[in-house]
Amino acid sequence: MKKRTLLILFLSIIYTYSCELSSDSQNNENQLVNEIIVGTFALERFDSSNKRHIESVQVTQGTWDTYNEGDEFEYDENTWIITMKVPT
Repeated sequence: MKKRTLLILFLSIIYTYSCELSSDSQNNENQLVNEIIVGTFALERFDSSNKRHIESVQVTQGTWDTYNEGDEFEYDENTWIITMKVPT
């Protein structure tokens, strides 16, 4: 009886540990997807003297899905307009 109880305890620990590893690997995979560069935004803004500034910035999947051309985008402490989305 004692051996059976120890065996059940051991198997339940292994099962719990394997479930934790699986969820951790899924979280790591999701983080990697969110860190992969999927495209570039072409940005434009005008300063107080009406001088035009252009910039490009690489973006990850979450940012790519959130914004569209014509949207305002905060970058480098300024508000820019996304003039073009270029997939990588």
